Amino acid sequence: MAMVLDGRPITAQQALAMGAVNQVVPDAQLRAQAIAWAAHIAQWPRSALAAAKRALVEGRDLPLTAARRNEVQIFSETARRADAQDRLRAAQARYDAGADSYEAIGLPRPPDPTGPTIPTA
Repeated sequence: MAMVLDGRPITAQQALAMGAVNQVVPDAQLRAQAIAWAAHIAQWPRSALAAAKRALVEGRDLPLTAARRNEVQIFSETARRADAQDRLRAAQARYDAGADSYEAIGLPRPPDPTGPTIPTA
């Protein structure tokens, strides 16, 4: 609240520490990283992205139990769609054929399982 009311700027590291951003990258890599993240998100079906956004928006003012129940309902509605069923069957077939979880759903394997390195300087 203080940040909203007083308008003082904060550093990238402070924003990361408070959860206002999910990653800090050097200025020279910012555009490329933002485009890569947007491309990653854009590969998912619009219905899945809309469902995730709906769950967040509808759940933000609900008690935790009600928000979870709402999220389950939204997920169930989305998963019953014909296009979602087709994607799930295709992913299951790839998994059954020996693909790992990343390969089955078409995700690139992260280069470092511990996450990105965040510069300290």
